[in-house]
Order: sequence, then C-alpha cells, then structure tokens
Amino acid sequence: MRSRFNYANVTATLALFFAMSGGALAAKHYLISSTKQISPKVLKALKGNTGKQGAAGPAGAKGEAGTPGTKGNVGEKGEEGTYPTVLRSGATETGAWGGGYTAGGAAEYRVVGSFPIPLAATLNAEHVIYVSETSVPHCPGVGQAERGYLCVYQRFIEHTETPKSSNIFNVDEGGKLTGVGAHGFGIALTANAAALATVSGTFAVTAP
Repeated sequence: MRSRFNYANVTATLALFFAMSGGALAAKHYLISSTKQISPKVLKALKGNTGKQGAAGPAGAKGEAGTPGTKGNVGEKGEEGTYPTVLRSGATETGAWGGGYTAGGAAEYRVVGSFPIPLAATLNAEHVIYVSETSVPHCPGVGQAERGYLCVYQRFIEHTETPKSSNIFNVDEGGKLTGVGAHGFGIALTANAAALATVSGTFAVTAP
C-alpha cells in the first residue's frame, strides 16, 4: 500500500510530537521549596519597592465619660487621743526662751522658759547646762540633749553678761533652788549697760 501525506496526516503527526515533547518538558519542571533555589538576581527582581506611608486617618470621636464609682463607707471613729501629762522617759522636747529689760545701767533681771510637756521630776544642777557655744559635753547641738539633761542654747545676747549654768534655777520653786523644775526653768541675768538688755535662744530636754 502506498502511503499518502495529506493535511490530516501532518496534523496528527504534529499533535503526537507536541504531546510527547510536552511530557518531556514537564518531566524537567522542579518544585521550589526554598528561596535558596532561586537566583539572587531573580529574587531582587521579584521584590517590590517599599510603598509610601499613607496619610494618618482622622481622629476618633471622644469617648463617653465613665460611670462614677460608688462612695466608700465612712470609717469608724477613732478613740479620742490624750495629751501626755509627763514627758515619756527617753523622749526629747524643745522650745524657745528669752526676754529683754531696759536697764538704766548694771542691773539684774530674769527670763523664763517653759516645757510644753512637764517632766516627771526635777533635774538637779549637775544635769542643767547653759551653752553659749555650738556644743559642749552632754549637749551635742541645737535641738539635742543627752538623756536626763536640759541644754539651754544661747542664740542672741546684747548688753547682758553671758550667764553660766549656775544662773539657771527652778522656776517651780520661785527661783530658790538651782536646777530645773518639772514645768520649766528661769535664768538670772545681769545687764551691763544703760540700754535694752536682751538674750534669747532655744532649749532641749530629754527625760531621764
């Protein structure tokens, strides 16, 4: 039988060729599971440029006010405090003292200082110290006194002789005894000029 080439034969042949070629080409395709399998140049081409930042959106509406919390219960009334009748042992209290006198010349006058809280007992003369300097033994500085001591610190003095510790007396006894009473102390002073004589300062006392 003599073969004949016609349009139908050629078309069938080409279809078979492409079918076979397609299968062969498909066999050469690869499954990409990692970017390491792709050329860096290709990755660079695939990566897009960063877009411009968009404009900020409009501010949201103000929220409604929250519901006020409930009022708490009134606390129980505490016990009424009491003002101490005597200075507790080892406790320190402080205060101010001083006074002035218009003298016609050399003359004696007195000033007093009172304790806000009374002492439980008097202090003898050995435990009462007048301080005309910054500090002395038993009186380390303004506002301080060792336990069982009264320290009378001088702050200002004018036209008056500087007093000594022995000038401090028990004001509770009308100035008859040296030392200090439970409620305060007095100081005997001497003006040295015809002028306004004055002296003042602070004190600190620590209960025995």
